[in-house]
Amino acid sequence: MNTNTTLIIFLTLLLLSSFASGFIDIDFFDVDVSPDHINKGDDFEVIVTFENPNESVENTHLRVNIELDHQNVHYQDNLILNLTKGQDYQLTFESNEFNYQGKNLWEDNLDQKCNNNLQVQVTLMGDIQSQYEDYLSVGVVPNIILNPTTPLKGEPVTVTLIHPTTGSPLPFIDLSITEHTSGEVSKRTTSAGSFTFIPQELGVYLIKFKDSKACGYQRIIVVESPTTTTTTTTTLEWECVTDSDCPDSRTYYECQDGNPYKIIKTYTCEDHDCNLETDETISDTCSTHEECVDGEKNCQIATTTTQITTTTTQPILCNNNVDCQPTIKGTPYCLEGNIVQSVKWSTCENPATSKSKCVNHEEINTIQVCTSQETCTDGECKKTTTTTKKTTTTTQVTTTSTTIPTTTTTLPQPEKGIIQKIIGYISGVFNSIRYIQI
Repeated sequence: MNTNTTLIIFLTLLLLSSFASGFIDIDFFDVDVSPDHINKGDDFEVIVTFENPNESVENTHLRVNIELDHQNVHYQDNLILNLTKGQDYQLTFESNEFNYQGKNLWEDNLDQKCNNNLQVQVTLMGDIQSQYEDYLSVGVVPNIILNPTTPLKGEPVTVTLIHPTTGSPLPFIDLSITEHTSGEVSKRTTSAGSFTFIPQELGVYLIKFKDSKACGYQRIIVVESPTTTTTTTTTLEWECVTDSDCPDSRTYYECQDGNPYKIIKTYTCEDHDCNLETDETISDTCSTHEECVDGEKNCQIATTTTQITTTTTQPILCNNNVDCQPTIKGTPYCLEGNIVQSVKWSTCENPATSKSKCVNHEEINTIQVCTSQETCTDGECKKTTTTTKKTTTTTQVTTTSTTIPTTTTTLPQPEKGIIQKIIGYISGVFNSIRYIQI
């Protein structure tokens, strides 16, 4: 005879003895499990409630037996209560205090697997005879994401299961969808943690999880699909229902700032609109001897010639000032009485980039200033010289019979002033006239 058989016989004898001696009537008896869903390893309470005993009795003897999934997990003997007629009573049993034959079978064994419909049955024996049960779900209850967020009758609905703690999708989960008129339909999530179905009725749909990795249930509500009314000509049009209705995702490489970038464009259906998400990551960094080419993942070796018509990437024209034209000094020449010289040079702007270029510069520098006694000639300062020309004056007097030569007197006085020169000249003329009269 096994243990269960012995227990059944024992309980039967107890019930018979209770009937023989009589028991206390109650108006209401209930069993409640709180919380009714737990993760594996969590604790819970079994709350036993009975109301309004039909008489007041002191030292009421009770025995309590609790079964989980038809397996005994707790037995308590000799529970004594003082009952008052018309009062309500509540007994609470903690799962971490379960004891059956000296063991806590719940923590040792039963909570090691998911079970979304675990029966918890409580039997009262002794002066009160009653039995009732409740149900407990054990395991992870996934959160759900709906697309569209408001499910519509006759339209596809994509449901994604999300782990409540990690936020990750739950792939390959067995489940069922139940509607009060259409019955139960089995489903299994994809590798992305989602499944799709088309609700044919309005109302509440119950999603039950039937998997060792997920337990419990979730509810979704399906409403009527919007249609065109007779009072308006506007019809609600949707761009998409699922991601497959949107454009295909694209991956390509594009040059940005002289380096190749990987561009990923992904379309997803959100609220019946195709939403574009763009992800840009650099795939390589080009050196001064490399160039970026659209469509290429890596930098390419720079070629000696660049055809602007074939690429939007400009070559690097200079890395520093040394790559540009050296300084050139021109031949000195005269400008505004001084000696000047032209100086030409180049500098590198935006060095070592595709926007680099050599910019030419020119300056006119004065290299020597001529003094007031100098004149700038052919790029040199030369001293100024004064040249005085001597003048010879000849006077000729003619008579009827005799020609008398006149004497010309030259009065060179370069060192005197102009007044002294005039006086000397007049004096010479008078001397000549005087000579002629004699």
